[in-house]
Amino acid sequence: MDALQPIVTSSGLVGVRYLEPSDGELLVDLAARLSPESRYHRFHVPMEFVDPLQLRERLQPYLDVDRKNHVALVAWVNEDERERAIGVARFKRQPGSIEAEVAVVVRDDWQGQGVASSLLQQLIAIARGL
Repeated sequence: MDALQPIVTSSGLVGVRYLEPSDGELLVDLAARLSPESRYHRFHVPMEFVDPLQLRERLQPYLDVDRKNHVALVAWVNEDERERAIGVARFKRQPGSIEAEVAVVVRDDWQGQGVASSLLQQLIAIARGL
């Protein structure tokens, strides 16, 4: 898949782009806007009382993307005059493997609008093209 497709939702158009290693603050902001339950389901550890610096350190491995063996897509919208992530979908595999682990998280206020499904469809198309 060469071009990522925006997602049409009932709340408006959502942009989709590749997550970059420099997107640490974007991930911290997304994690901070998740409910404690969503954070726990995604990261498998309680993160309700983690300060932003510790959160940034915990999220650092999620920024180690190479667009081949570790690919992540970010769904984003403009809020408060800045780009804010509302969801991330990723796969990670061992080099040379055809199997990968997949994970998706969508901000609670955007759930139920097809964001996760659309991100997964695009991620699958990317994986098939590699």
